[in-house]
Amino acid sequence: MTLSRLMAGAGRWSGLVLWLLFLCLGRPALAAGSDGPDISAMRFVVVRSSDAGCEPTCPEWISAEGDIKANTPQLLKKTLQQLDGRKLPVVVFSSGGDSDAAMMLGRLIRRSALGVVVGRTWFDGCRPEEPDCKANDGKGARFLGRAISAGGYCASECTLMLAGGVRRLVATDAIVGVRQAASSRKLSTYLKEMGVDSSLSDAMQKAPAGGLDPLFSQQMLKMSLITGAGGPELLTAGSVCAAAPAADNCRVFTVLDLKQ
Repeated sequence: MTLSRLMAGAGRWSGLVLWLLFLCLGRPALAAGSDGPDISAMRFVVVRSSDAGCEPTCPEWISAEGDIKANTPQLLKKTLQQLDGRKLPVVVFSSGGDSDAAMMLGRLIRRSALGVVVGRTWFDGCRPEEPDCKANDGKGARFLGRAISAGGYCASECTLMLAGGVRRLVATDAIVGVRQAASSRKLSTYLKEMGVDSSLSDAMQKAPAGGLDPLFSQQMLKMSLITGAGGPELLTAGSVCAAAPAADNCRVFTVLDLKQ
């Protein structure tokens, strides 16, 4: 059985059992699978839902996967400029990285009034690492796929990026954790600015050296790291465009999109 199937069924387990499963199988399994995202520098791509029946109006989101580097905020800024004011939720999968860059990402996300949810994007047709892919030509979007919570991972400095969302969601079958980090005035100021309790900083200080300490739903809700429990399906499933009015991240397919 693949890791993704195990994680998909984990929603009915307790957070503790899920965390033990993760520790037993190990993070490398997330990176090594041929159908999983590569753990490298974070990249941002706009994805359109491939859910059957949602066209001509389907939800879109920003897939953010990889480690946070010093130049990552600039990459997100470039992506947002291309969206010309459209507000798409960010589906993040990251092991953390540069803390200053993570806080810059959080502030940029907050200024742009975007939601953030921990999860993974599974691509149909073309993938971001295939620049010459033609499989999605004429389908209205460069990247098509589904966003799911199973296997979602947000560790260490990724939590600072998550804190920037105006809506912040984590499902029970996603993993969020912190590594040991020293408290600083810069971190305290950022958490206060984002409306997150200082207990997140305390959790970072108490995390075991060289290890990852899990954060569970009630704990994250109490510290206001998340605004609710739930996965990316709440923001990216085709059904969000069937409501009246449709969600902000829904886009109508037009003749002009045939050139995409």
